[in-house]
Amino acid sequence: MTMLWRRPPAPASIVYGVLAAVLLTTPLLAQEAEEHRDLTGTFVERGSFDKSILIPETSISFLFGGYVKLDAIVDLDPIGNNERFKVYTVPVEGTPEAALGGGLNMHAKQSRFNLDFRSDTPKGLFRAYLETDFYGDGTVLRLRHAYGVLGHLLAGQTWSTFMDISAQPVTVDFEASEPFIFVLRQAQIRWEQPIGQDWRWGVALEQPDAQIEVPAGVVGQVRGILPEFVARARFERSGSHVQLAGIVRQLRFDTPEPATDVTATGWGLNLTGRLKVFARDNFRGMVAYGRGISRYVKGLGTSVQSDAVLTPAGDLEVIPGFNFTLGYLHYWTGSLRSGATFGIADLDVQPAQADDDIARLWSWHVNLIWSPWRLVNIAAEFMQGRRIDKDDAQGTANRIQIAFQYKFH
Repeated sequence: MTMLWRRPPAPASIVYGVLAAVLLTTPLLAQEAEEHRDLTGTFVERGSFDKSILIPETSISFLFGGYVKLDAIVDLDPIGNNERFKVYTVPVEGTPEAALGGGLNMHAKQSRFNLDFRSDTPKGLFRAYLETDFYGDGTVLRLRHAYGVLGHLLAGQTWSTFMDISAQPVTVDFEASEPFIFVLRQAQIRWEQPIGQDWRWGVALEQPDAQIEVPAGVVGQVRGILPEFVARARFERSGSHVQLAGIVRQLRFDTPEPATDVTATGWGLNLTGRLKVFARDNFRGMVAYGRGISRYVKGLGTSVQSDAVLTPAGDLEVIPGFNFTLGYLHYWTGSLRSGATFGIADLDVQPAQADDDIARLWSWHVNLIWSPWRLVNIAAEFMQGRRIDKDDAQGTANRIQIAFQYKFH
């Protein structure tokens, strides 16, 4: 009897087809899976520093960082800046601006991004760092840091060698303590070298930018010919440190008719530090004195012309100044902490200065910061600031600030 082959039902045909495809493609799938594992393993290989990733087929590790931050600011009194607590913008009593009320402002301009590239080389550590935030005009990206390091040599834009960012007290307000020595990041060339395990020293040539008050009607230009020369020494051990920095700078004003220039020398000393107490608490602060260094004071900076004043006789009178800031950070629990800060800046105003020039300003902050998770901070802060002018006119402002911060790593 001859047996005839019969087509299996449709469901059986599907099963046979799937089995055949699996048998035929299994070697290819296994090969692709192995290649995928190799590629993934190479790409996510741990880098040479904390939380970094090694770039495939290179010796360079990189880290992408930053955070998102929302600030909700309630001004209880009028102030000229509703984003940062700039005490010099507080209107003095008796002016029309002082009669205005406060207000509410919410923004996310402090949010930032940064990229950090590092590699070990025969010449020492290689590093390239770039950081931006949104404090440009409107909400435009603003360049904060852009510098490179090879061994002991740094070149680019970053914190001035004259300041000590690690001694700045903890505040919710982005402006922080107004009297603190804190110049906006500036271009520089710096050489820094350790001495043993606890000491290191550094010297730098930095971008000049004198702030000189000029009488109305005088034609001329503030011009820097020589770089700012800065040197510092630092001792650090067991979470505490002390640093002494010094600066020498040229203050210069050029006039076209007659074609002359007048110069003066500014100098200053800045003693900073952080003292660890108990398990995690610490004191942070600074004390500084100098002549013609107000540009380096955070509350004066590039907005108040208080390095020197051009007299009617055509001379430069350098303005002496004293600055002090002290802050304390206390941990109530592992996730709850508070900071308290007070600072004062005092200028020895000169006869040629205008009556409404600032002679003294002070501010204090107290806050509570909660970290419900390691990458999240929720904070509240109360702050008060006061300005006193040369003619004794005064103005005070109070502010409450709430912040939500979400870090990237």
